[in-house]
Amino acid sequence: MTGSEDDVVEAGYSVNSAADSRDGSEEEQEGESEDEKVRKQLQMWVQQSKKTTGINKVYRFEEKLKAWIGCCPICKADEGRVEKEHSWETCASYSEEVLGDVKNWLYCLDGVSPDRQKGNNGCWGCGLPVQICDGWSWQRRRKAWVRDFDGIFEGECQWPGMVLRVAICLLFCGPAEVRAWVESDERFEEIRRKRKEERGGLEEDRDSKMGVLAEFFLEEEDWSRERETAVVCSNVMCELVWIFG
Repeated sequence: MTGSEDDVVEAGYSVNSAADSRDGSEEEQEGESEDEKVRKQLQMWVQQSKKTTGINKVYRFEEKLKAWIGCCPICKADEGRVEKEHSWETCASYSEEVLGDVKNWLYCLDGVSPDRQKGNNGCWGCGLPVQICDGWSWQRRRKAWVRDFDGIFEGECQWPGMVLRVAICLLFCGPAEVRAWVESDERFEEIRRKRKEERGGLEEDRDSKMGVLAEFFLEEEDWSRERETAVVCSNVMCELVWIFG
């Protein structure tokens, strides 16, 4: 497994110790080279991801999510292996310590979804763009996607919690480029800074780290396309899965 939660909330906000030797160690040089590889690969993935927008992006995103149905997201995020013999709850492919960290994040962030009162950043039941969530219907008279929990529409979210689980597993178990992408986003740093101010400057504990990530995941992402009438609203966790999933 290639990461842990500390890679995201700590790495990138601290500086590695300098080597004692004047000309630097061979390990440092290799580390710098690896960082450069990560940056180049990340740039390539991000550029590629921007080639598709609008409704087309939404439906291609839906097809991408289908590849994660019924398989362990931990195994798929780490090795690309489609493992259907066990779920993430019963995954035992790695050490108990590593799995304990990842599963703790999955359990504690379960249920995180957009606030129905705040903006347009996806379905408040599952976090997906509303155009692909079965719980929403297109109302032609209002020309809007609408959902009513009082029974007017019988549809339910077809994949509740799935995009969140996939995003978490990609972040903690996937390639280094995922964590680099999170750390390079100014919104992540801004949320982290504000929450530290709210704590009076106290260092982060696990709950505060989870709060930062949950808030960041729900930041709005505009997937709309120029000259396309439909407004396509999404969020950071969907964007993460779109790029790296």
